[in-house]
Amino acid sequence: MSEGSKQLSLSQKFDSIVNESVKLVNDSSIRKDSDEYESKSTEMVEKLIGLKNKIRQLSLFSDNEDLEEISTGDLKYLSIDYHLAVFLENNGNGIEDRMKKLKLSRNLYLQFLYNLENYNILNKTQKSKLDNFKSSYEPKLSELKSNDPVLLRKEKLDNFKLEKELNEKLKILNSGNFLESLDDEVIRSIYVDQAKFFSLNAFKSLELITMELDLLSNAPPPQQPKIEELNSLDKKDIREKPSSKNDFLYTDKLETLTSPLLSKTGKILKPFVLVSDRNKIAQKTFGTGQVLPSMSVEEYLEQELQNGGMVQNSNSQGNNQQENDDEEDEDNPLVADRETYKAREWDEFKETHAKGSGNTINRG
Repeated sequence: MSEGSKQLSLSQKFDSIVNESVKLVNDSSIRKDSDEYESKSTEMVEKLIGLKNKIRQLSLFSDNEDLEEISTGDLKYLSIDYHLAVFLENNGNGIEDRMKKLKLSRNLYLQFLYNLENYNILNKTQKSKLDNFKSSYEPKLSELKSNDPVLLRKEKLDNFKLEKELNEKLKILNSGNFLESLDDEVIRSIYVDQAKFFSLNAFKSLELITMELDLLSNAPPPQQPKIEELNSLDKKDIREKPSSKNDFLYTDKLETLTSPLLSKTGKILKPFVLVSDRNKIAQKTFGTGQVLPSMSVEEYLEQELQNGGMVQNSNSQGNNQQENDDEEDEDNPLVADRETYKAREWDEFKETHAKGSGNTINRG
């Protein structure tokens, strides 16, 4: 550590470390899964924890004091747990490491909120949520988020308006040394508004963390790649030994698709089956290549009729008999004369009975 950093005051160290952590989280030039980011992340966590321990050693806050008893310069240190929680929330590689970081972040967010509740900085809705937690540091999503859509919409609108209002007030914090020229009461009010703004973000982060923890806890375990054991494989007999110019275990020469069963030393290179009957191999080699039918369709139907598997349709026989009888009637002269007389009688009936002279339904 340089001499300049040793001479920095606690306030300057706090501002420097917090700004550095925010820049690291928002830095898109470094991959989050890279060794460089992991190294910087570990170093940043150590700085934030060291800063937290320093504030605790100074005993700047107590559960028995009111907000008015805290000096104006110490008010910003109330958010140390919040900044550490934000940084941990945006870190973690792998399911186990991610869940561990999220749980630590959740505990720090809740510790920050409980401290604000102790100094009466939270509003009534936020206090009610904290008091209704069955487990102080393991809240459920139903305890953080209302199930009533009307109340949920109203709460979101109120938080949005409050967040917009606090954002306008906190713009003065980005003005550099201009803050030191303000009155003590104004600076005090700004730090309290900043704590209120952080509390809104803390509750939103708690909802997201709770949902992500539920997903990660139900996620299937990562599948480990299966490593094929080649204990019985002699690599020297199958492919070339890689040279100094070729370290990728491949050869640019043509390789045979079929490898030998035995090596030169008599070692078995791949499993094989001994066939006792030579006819099995001969049938597969010189056969037709597919399964052929053993009988025709007519033979199959005849066999089924004989075995009683199918019943012959009796209606078809009756229809055939009726057709044969009709053919015989056409050749009979008596039947032909009967049809002729019937046709003549019908013609005479039509001549004596005009059309429409039948039943007139009493209409004349």
